[in-house]
Amino acid sequence: MLVGDKGQPARFAGFGSRNQTVIISLNTLTGTLQRQGGTETMRFDTFIIGSTPQVQLSTAPLSFRIATTTGQFAFSVGSTLRVAARQRPGIYSGTFAIVLQYQ
Repeated sequence: MLVGDKGQPARFAGFGSRNQTVIISLNTLTGTLQRQGGTETMRFDTFIIGSTPQVQLSTAPLSFRIATTTGQFAFSVGSTLRVAARQRPGIYSGTFAIVLQYQ
């Protein structure tokens, strides 16, 4: 991401049955990105699922119903990136997990 760039949310997809309930949660409330080839880090938090309306995700499960006739669904998840003053440029990477439980 370049200075001034808004970035892109992570994209996920799933498959179930029409009207099936899916419980969505995260494995963590915060994450850390580490610069490749260095020790510098950035933190990310405040996860938002791109549903309608948008909802903040946490480790507490949220319930959604699959509305499509095919059972396929997709959603995006974004978060707030905490960039420090004079953050060293580079390629930063990290992970987080989305947990889907089908009811």
